[in-house]
Amino acid sequence: MRTSTKSIVKDFEKNGMTPIVKTIAFEGNTLRYLISDVFDEEKPTILFVHGAPGSLSDFNSYLQDTVLREQANLIAIDRLGYGFSSFGKAEVLVSKQAKSIEKLTDLFDKKTTILVGWSFGGTIVGEIGIRNKYYHTIMVAPAVSPEAEKHFWLGNFAHWRLTKWMVPKAFVVAEAEKRMHVEELQRLDPLWQQTKTPITYYHGTDDWIVPFENQAYLKSKMPKKMLETVTIEGGSHFILFKNFTMVQEKLLSLIALINAEKNEL
Repeated sequence: MRTSTKSIVKDFEKNGMTPIVKTIAFEGNTLRYLISDVFDEEKPTILFVHGAPGSLSDFNSYLQDTVLREQANLIAIDRLGYGFSSFGKAEVLVSKQAKSIEKLTDLFDKKTTILVGWSFGGTIVGEIGIRNKYYHTIMVAPAVSPEAEKHFWLGNFAHWRLTKWMVPKAFVVAEAEKRMHVEELQRLDPLWQQTKTPITYYHGTDDWIVPFENQAYLKSKMPKKMLETVTIEGGSHFILFKNFTMVQEKLLSLIALINAEKNEL
């Protein structure tokens, strides 16, 4: 879950690609992010945000996809507390996580930017899209409902003082986020209706990590014109990877729309 920059670059180079790895400062922290190729201002940008635990390398299959690389700037970021972004230092507020990523999106054109968030990352890109207008947001198996939030008993080992030293740091950070998540989702509850960015939401019916009920919750909170829901029958929490082509095709269709709208100007 925590891959060194050297290892990431080596993996890309093995496939004939040269990624660019950079850092950005945010409130005393340093966040690492990766661009799959030289940034092209003429192309749309797709930014991937991981869950808990996770890291930017979770999205290697997308970042190395030759079709997507040709048509968009592909970027992934280590969230605060993970990977090489102040690793081990938990930032439990969704609002702070969102603001740190907004700092990165300030570097490129929001009007042609697509946000992709998986699991806890889906919640974060959702908040980003509430406050700012981007072209589109894709949420995959996001944890958005305070009522449907699950807590796993094993997570206590990452919280208890006498045991958490035995648990990998990424899981300790994830557990800290988890324990604050219901409160953060309650804060977001009245804000979903104010979203400035349209959302496509994917969820599998057999997701036992982030329950499928999250989808119905968000449908009840958002204007219909701003939310498209896609149900994956029998889908697990890992549909972002198991249903790669489905997500890829959606991204390509959004890229085509962005380009068509630019040509009309």
